[in-house]
Amino acid sequence: MGAVHRGIRDRSVRRAASWLLAAALTGGALSACSGSDDAPEPRPTPDRGTPLAEVDTVHLAIARAPFCEAVDGAAVTRALDGDARSESAYAPGDRVKLGPHLKDVAHEYGCVFKGAAKAEARAWVFAPPVTRPQARTMIAGAVPKGCRALADAPALGKPSTASWCVDRGTKTAAAPATVTFSGLFGDAWLTCSVRAKKVAEDDLVDRAGRWCTAVVAAVEAEPAAG
Repeated sequence: MGAVHRGIRDRSVRRAASWLLAAALTGGALSACSGSDDAPEPRPTPDRGTPLAEVDTVHLAIARAPFCEAVDGAAVTRALDGDARSESAYAPGDRVKLGPHLKDVAHEYGCVFKGAAKAEARAWVFAPPVTRPQARTMIAGAVPKGCRALADAPALGKPSTASWCVDRGTKTAAAPATVTFSGLFGDAWLTCSVRAKKVAEDDLVDRAGRWCTAVVAAVEAEPAAG
């Protein structure tokens, strides 16, 4: 676990401790009321995150600034369908691997979380401001060759786009696939994606959408004072 993301782990630990305490207190109260020591403790419904379609991202503002430490650790686990095995963050000027076949100097703030079986969750926001005409141009080229646009995907900002891609050079049914959402929030361009193997398209689109919702919560700008 990198030092940059220690806050994610700490929040997850505190959340787990709070849940365990609440569960213990609730279970104790129910046993006392029923008069039986064998009464089962209630099990909370697992938190699957918030679907992107349930969030009005069109009217949100996000900050063009570092945000990785604010990403919820539980959201990372959900996106990867397991614990992160590695994680990294980068900033404008860093030379990083920006994609499977691209290593270059970054012009964005971003983070990458990797799990088992080639699972990966990414998110980044451009450091320079982006205008609406520039965003439309970016959307026109946002779907790489061999990928396809997801016309019915929920919006991530406005304008926005989403795509489904299968790893190049791999033709087996078990090939990893990636769902990517991108969109404009005011003058900030945000992209988030989830990569996984052996996951149905609808399920991966849903997982990626919930991941993007968590990313938006982490990068959302504070309301202006006054």
